Amino acid sequence: MVKQAKIHNSEKFYSDRFNATNQSMRAIQNRQSVNRAKSQLLFTLAGVVALVVIVYMGYKIDNLPLSSIFVLTILFARLFPLFVSANSELNMMLSTQKSVALVIEVDESLTENSLRQQQHTGASSINGSICLSNVSFSYNGERNILSHLNLTIAPNSITGIVGASGQGKTTLIDLISGLLTPTDGFIAVGDTRLTAQNVGEWQSTIGYLPQDSFFVDGTIRENLIWDSAASISDEQIYSVLGRVNARSVVEREPKGLDTSIANYHFHFSGGERQRLALARVLLKSPKVLLLDEATSALDAKTEQQIMENLLLLKDELTILFVTHRQSLTPYFDTVIDLNKLHVKHPA
Repeated sequence: MVKQAKIHNSEKFYSDRFNATNQSMRAIQNRQSVNRAKSQLLFTLAGVVALVVIVYMGYKIDNLPLSSIFVLTILFARLFPLFVSANSELNMMLSTQKSVALVIEVDESLTENSLRQQQHTGASSINGSICLSNVSFSYNGERNILSHLNLTIAPNSITGIVGASGQGKTTLIDLISGLLTPTDGFIAVGDTRLTAQNVGEWQSTIGYLPQDSFFVDGTIRENLIWDSAASISDEQIYSVLGRVNARSVVEREPKGLDTSIANYHFHFSGGERQRLALARVLLKSPKVLLLDEATSALDAKTEQQIMENLLLLKDELTILFVTHRQSLTPYFDTVIDLNKLHVKHPA
């Protein structure tokens, strides 16, 4: 979910959740190690004490004959490995705690990269047409994936981005989202040219849905409002679920939104996951919706329902849809065909 975190301008949120999970796991593992070692140590010490008491009572009280000294020697020989075992358990306790301390020390000594997350209290001032002016991009100075691209994406429209594998569909999405910076040229939104200073504000207006959707262990509600900054009511959640044909997925669960998810791959089908993920993105109230092969896991009927719902959404936001399915082109106001590097406006 690294890409999603960056595009949503939520790196700090994801990092905080990751660190909290790591700290919880570390504490649990430390307690498990100590408890296991303690129980083994106590068991061993109890055996040693019992044997010592037996030998002492036999020698002092019963005045064992010399012939019994041999038996005592055998018993003390039995004691020795128990002492060794007790010592090993104690060392394991100490070494485990020392190892944890060393890990913490190393972690604290490392310099953390700054997490870019610009906070915005009001509406973003970045809006309007998305314009790519003479944009080129290459990875590590190699051949250009995109060359001298000039595009204008109108607001409140659905734009399809099509092309063969390797033609730069996802690269174009990454450039528009600010995840990548053009090698040449620039990108502007309305009258605002995207720069390192304002890209965080721009990303706060974007909703991104990849081909593969991920969920965390938690309730359905927690997953749906995952990185949304605003307070969201259950009524709002159900409203959005209805718009993407996913309300029945939640309502079939006995606990509804409070249903806990673990091993989400087995809890939902691929199509259900994608519909829930789309609802999660829409609950962020984005101005721009980036869909990267977002309906690839859906059957034809559900895909049609989603696309019809997207047609209604374009009055509220700008939609960019990466796909290889030619069957979706009738839903697009504009098609950017990267195979031929031209823009087509369907009749």
